[in-house]
Amino acid sequence: GTYLDKIISWLSGAQLIINIPVSDSPREDRDFDLIKENFLRGLLKSADDRLARLLQPALRDQMSWSVSLRGLVTGLSTLAKRDDGSTYVVIQPWDPMHTFWGMGDEGVAWACVRTRMTSSEIFEMYGKEVESSDFENTGMDVYDFWDRRINTVVTRDRVLKEETPHGATRVPVFIVPVGQT
Repeated sequence: GTYLDKIISWLSGAQLIINIPVSDSPREDRDFDLIKENFLRGLLKSADDRLARLLQPALRDQMSWSVSLRGLVTGLSTLAKRDDGSTYVVIQPWDPMHTFWGMGDEGVAWACVRTRMTSSEIFEMYGKEVESSDFENTGMDVYDFWDRRINTVVTRDRVLKEETPHGATRVPVFIVPVGQT
């Protein structure tokens, strides 16, 4: 308990260093590298702002917990569009205990995370009516599936989100074991 809490605290409180390696390149290349570093800082800040709106801990806090307790970090990393056409950053850590994936010759071929949602949460998120029963307080299993081409969300017996092309050139998830550099 206490030692684990200390490790999580060290990881989440450590100074974040974002550094694009610089060579003996011309000044404009170095300026472009600085722009990349600032862009990455902005992406991480945007992801944390989104997680805060969802009443979830910050990205580094969730990842520190996951790597310390589960031995790896998993999650979704993509850009998404709102109904009005604007784009936002989604970096959503997943609990590795509820994440499943398959490998192919190019790495991760597909990934799926299982979460629990109530019927009202399902309606709010996907606009689908699910019969309210004794699962209203405890929720039901919802599977968010991603492969190299599509994303779909299903329950045991119902499609909540039809197969939708996600536009990425790969499976937009990260699966990072402890100790990997």
